[in-house]
Amino acid sequence: MSPLEIHIAIRNELDKTQDFQYPDFQPEQIDYWANKAYELWIDDTAYPMTQGKLPFEYNQKRIDELRELVKPYRSNTTQNLTEFVIELPNDYRHLVRHECITTKGNTSKTVSGVITKQDYINLQKKDPFWKPIASEPLYYIMGNELIYETDGSFTVDNTTLIYIKNPIHMRLGSEYTNPTTDIAWEITSEYVQYQIINRCVQMMLENIESPRYQTNLNEYNKTN
Repeated sequence: MSPLEIHIAIRNELDKTQDFQYPDFQPEQIDYWANKAYELWIDDTAYPMTQGKLPFEYNQKRIDELRELVKPYRSNTTQNLTEFVIELPNDYRHLVRHECITTKGNTSKTVSGVITKQDYINLQKKDPFWKPIASEPLYYIMGNELIYETDGSFTVDNTTLIYIKNPIHMRLGSEYTNPTTDIAWEITSEYVQYQIINRCVQMMLENIESPRYQTNLNEYNKTN
């Protein structure tokens, strides 16, 4: 759907009771709530574990829904003592899949590595029963960098990532107080767009403390 069609759908959902008791949202406000709902939908779809659902990489339906936001990226590393670093792409949001090429002596191999969290790095490095090896380099994300920890006996030469990018925000700019260009979402599935519209309406109703909010939320939960 185009930005105009999405705005019309949102207004129709808000006015379902035909009593028109809701404030007249400006296009800028609708864009704000729609894009906020879009961001939340992406995070919930990529990482639905809190909802008791399968994680992103094991659920083909979710991969299909996010396909316009999934991108590949390849980069050579930069060495700093026993660490190897790559800069993440500017539009990086979530990691989906990771591979890197390690070299020890004359042997190079493609491996998946072991991801960790910053809080656990020192504990893992002090573990006497485990150390990062060429087939299991330790890596973590900090800021806009992906960092590999090694024991100094091998190198990490380059990395290939599959990641979810930050979305482009929709804008019905032609209807703004100060008109500008229209911008559409990358997501083209109308089924997905209606999921985002439903969530947007929930948030808008909650924001204006509408008695319809709980009814709308129950309807959304039945279909998702």
